[in-house]
Amino acid sequence: MSDIDSPKLQNSVFKRQAKPKVTIHGDLWYEGKAVTPALWDGRDGEKICKRETPFPIRWTPAGETLRDRLGKGEGSTAIGKHFNLGESTVRAIKKNEAAIRKSVISGTKLSTKFASYTRDVLLERTERAIAIWIEEQVQRRIPCATADEGAAKIFPEELAKIIEDGDYSADQVFNADETGLYWKKLPNRTYIAKYEKTASGHKASKDRVTLLLCSNASGDRMLKPLLINKSLRPRALKGKDLKQLPVHWMANRKSWMTTAIFKEWFNNCFVPEVEAYMKEKSLDFKVLLIVDNAASHPQLEHPNLQLVFLPPNTTQALFSH
Repeated sequence: MSDIDSPKLQNSVFKRQAKPKVTIHGDLWYEGKAVTPALWDGRDGEKICKRETPFPIRWTPAGETLRDRLGKGEGSTAIGKHFNLGESTVRAIKKNEAAIRKSVISGTKLSTKFASYTRDVLLERTERAIAIWIEEQVQRRIPCATADEGAAKIFPEELAKIIEDGDYSADQVFNADETGLYWKKLPNRTYIAKYEKTASGHKASKDRVTLLLCSNASGDRMLKPLLINKSLRPRALKGKDLKQLPVHWMANRKSWMTTAIFKEWFNNCFVPEVEAYMKEKSLDFKVLLIVDNAASHPQLEHPNLQLVFLPPNTTQALFSH
């Protein structure tokens, strides 16, 4: 037996092999999709222009297409032999005839329900760099946004006028704000022995809850904190009465403050507690509540309460003095 010439064998098998074109994401796929456009793009009585397809196609002298032969009711086996297609491929084309015709006429994809997008690599790198920069600024306690110094200087005078016009005492002026608590996070610095060069590494936990803290200007009353957890009924509190906890327990999928949670806290927690405190101090039930202008803080109405919002981008400037 003579030796086989590997390069010639490889060229004979792979070199002239046609590759099917990649379809657009969202197109309806069926067997024989790669050759379907070449079979259906022609007009009646005209020979279709040949395209690169993975299967050789033979045309009749009169330019008869697969569509014409299917219209005559010819069998799938005979048509498949003529066009060198599998019988199942011909049946799939015949089954999807209406959808194929509609797609060709409209010139659009068969399905536009789903679409894929390729993001720019430069954009992703820029976003990653911005996220790292913001995290560093937060760790250094440096404000990322520029404070509105002008509004921060004017607001104390406006607030003093509101307090004077409403005749509020320090016990009747309350301030509420949220803060995040990473209750599992370990310190980023630690002590090690002299003979140790480095400490064993660990992955920082990102388990977080949101706390809403509220107190009055005199510091006489700190209201019961609001805690927002990811789960309303965690396994650790199974069988426990949440009303007996030292916090108002609420839940959100991301442990964030929302408009609905703020409304519930205002109506069911803040108002009853403040009303009881006013009776305890023998004061008129009229209260001024100061909050920042976060999107989760809606404008709420109450006959005995007035809600005042801080100007945008002034929280850092107002509370840093």
